[in-house]
Amino acid sequence: MANRIDASRKAPRGVAFTLLELLIVIAVIAILACLIIGGIASARDSAHKTACASNLRQLALSLQMYVNDSKDYPPLYSYPWRNGGKMWFDDLQPYTHQSWTNPLYLCPSYAGPPTTAGTVSDAGFQQPVGSYGYNIGGVGANWSQQDLGLGGGVNMVHPQIIGTHEPRVRVSDDMIALGDAYAADNSGRIWPDHGVVGINFRGINSGLTDQANKRHHGKLNIVFCDGHTLAPKVQALLFNHSDEALRRWNNDHEPHRELLSP
Repeated sequence: MANRIDASRKAPRGVAFTLLELLIVIAVIAILACLIIGGIASARDSAHKTACASNLRQLALSLQMYVNDSKDYPPLYSYPWRNGGKMWFDDLQPYTHQSWTNPLYLCPSYAGPPTTAGTVSDAGFQQPVGSYGYNIGGVGANWSQQDLGLGGGVNMVHPQIIGTHEPRVRVSDDMIALGDAYAADNSGRIWPDHGVVGINFRGINSGLTDQANKRHHGKLNIVFCDGHTLAPKVQALLFNHSDEALRRWNNDHEPHRELLSP
């Protein structure tokens, strides 16, 4: 009897799935894959943002050391160009030990063209392209005649750039010094105007925000003269016209609303 029973037993069948069950399994796997990929992308973006903020803090520390030694902020560039032609980042090199083409000046989330050094000659000036910029002119424009930023002013009697004296910065913990550049070229890539970060309400347009929003999930890292960093949203940094927002661009800590374009 036992032998008969054993012989009558059939081998177990393999596990079978219906088409609906297969579709459900595939959907679950796809959802899990999206979550994992999204998590990896988010972690990568957070790491890029942190690395960028670290770069700016190092630059701010170098800027502070420069100011402590010279009692002035570095001018945008030396003038006339044939007498040296150094840019603001060249003045910081004794403290950073880095040049414009080194990683310290490159945000990992930068979507623009490769960083290139500016060249200075009797014939003219080639703008350096990179991911960070210097607050040279406050809210008035890239180059404010009122010398509201940190980049200095032009002495037309004796052609030279006059650096911004340290005492002119009235509130160092509320004065933007450096930050992510936000302009865009014709191909839509982000680049700065000769290493400048600023409001420049006379030239900026909302179309640039599409490219700027791709950095740090729609935020731009900035660092203040006292060395602390913030990451405000693009709209809050570039298009907020409140007095509180405008003051932080100007060394006299006044909004200078009269300089905004109509």
